[in-house]
Amino acid sequence: MAYRLTWHTEKQIALLSLYRECSLEDFQAFTRELTEKYLDSSSEPVHVMVDMSCLERFPIQLVTIRAASSDFFRHLKLGKVVIVGRTNPLAGCIIDTLARTFHVECLWAADLEQARQLVSQPAHLVPFRQMAHYKQSNPQLP
Repeated sequence: MAYRLTWHTEKQIALLSLYRECSLEDFQAFTRELTEKYLDSSSEPVHVMVDMSCLERFPIQLVTIRAASSDFFRHLKLGKVVIVGRTNPLAGCIIDTLARTFHVECLWAADLEQARQLVSQPAHLVPFRQMAHYKQSNPQLP
């Protein structure tokens, strides 16, 4: 397995650590696990810290990755995504691009402590996916 997924702070912050070579299958597995075991079971937003400091290879098929991760990035319980440490530049760019595509706040941190501080700060954006969901639930709004 090219990843490890744990709670950094129970029911609030998940820590995803990626190792050596991350395949498309690994990417699909960890986004599914994040969605089913972390986001679906939470009543509050869950922030995800992604540590790619030991990552060497990452899938680059952006369209395929986007399709595989859409449920995760569209999930209403997804909070901020924070990329931690020195990363593979292409992998960091892909994660950042995916987050922005789905209107998820994506931040960069030097270490886990800085990442924890970033997720504790108020969001800079009202997530588009939450606003769209709110409007669907309240059709009288413009």
